[in-house]
Amino acid sequence: MAKIDVGLRQAHKLANLPPDKRTAFISKGLPILLESARGLYAASQVISDMPRESSVLKGHAEEEAAKILILMDIVRCPRKLIASRIGTLMGWYYDHLSRLLYAEACQWRPVDLKELRKIIDHRRVTHYLDGGMGEYIVPNDLIYQRETRLYADIEGLDDGTLQWVAPMGLFACSIQCRMRWSSLRHCPPSVRSASRGSTPFRRYGTR
Repeated sequence: MAKIDVGLRQAHKLANLPPDKRTAFISKGLPILLESARGLYAASQVISDMPRESSVLKGHAEEEAAKILILMDIVRCPRKLIASRIGTLMGWYYDHLSRLLYAEACQWRPVDLKELRKIIDHRRVTHYLDGGMGEYIVPNDLIYQRETRLYADIEGLDDGTLQWVAPMGLFACSIQCRMRWSSLRHCPPSVRSASRGSTPFRRYGTR
């Protein structure tokens, strides 16, 4: 059975459009992406008393804005080069690290392209060596910060040990804020079920 290639995440098909039609199509999407970014950022300010959740929305806003910058690079790319570059650029469109780099690069002040490439090469690696003698292996901090804003997870250290990692800013919300949101009756059924199911473990451990 042939694969049905419909639905979301179809930006790669822009590579198949003639240049003029591709530019026209992209121009229709830029206002949509911009309003999406603005809306997410506005929402992040409304819930500023919830630092973790606010930073999640702000991060999403920055990634939406980065998608605009990637599309602008596609439009600006010389026609004689676009055929060989558009596949890579469209891959960046859906790649979190690439979008984070585009967003962060807006704060940089490189003196020339050589310095810009040097900064990007350093920031895009998957892991770094840290410590006085490079004795620690640490993940890319852009991705690490993104993931630890969004999720609680189990982290593996370079010595093989495991530990729980709570989302950054999880416990920074005020008591009044937590009481307001924890009392909501219409939270998703999965959250209610998880809350009821985990209560005995919180109270009694594994006894």
